[in-house]
Amino acid sequence: MRKLVVSASIVLFLASGLMASPAQAANNKIVNGVSCSKLNATTKGKGNESYKCAKNPYYKKTKKTWTWIECLNAHQSLLGFKSDLKDFIASGAGSADDIASDQGFIDDFQDATKEACKRGA
Repeated sequence: MRKLVVSASIVLFLASGLMASPAQAANNKIVNGVSCSKLNATTKGKGNESYKCAKNPYYKKTKKTWTWIECLNAHQSLLGFKSDLKDFIASGAGSADDIASDQGFIDDFQDATKEACKRGA
C-alpha cells in the first residue's frame, strides 16, 4: 500500500512538472519574428523583455509577428531623427559638415537598431 501511494505521488509530481513546463517553454520562444495572431497584444518573452504583436518596421515582408517593444520605440525615434534632419536641411541653417554628421548618426542608428531588431534576436 505504501509503495502504491509513493508511486502515485511520484507520478503526480512528474505530471505536474510536465504541465507547467510548456507555458515556460512557449514564453522563452517569443523573440522578434515569431508569428502572432492578435495585433497589439503584448507579452513577456526571452529575457523577460516585453514584446508586442505588430509588423516589424525593419522588415518589409513581415505580417503580424512578436516585435520587441524597444524596436518599435527605436523606429519612432528614427522617423523623428529623419524628419528633424529634413527640416534642418530645408531651413538652410546648417553647414555641409553638420548635415553629413547628422546623416552619419542616423545611418549608424538605423544599422544598430536593425541588427538588434532582426528576426530571432
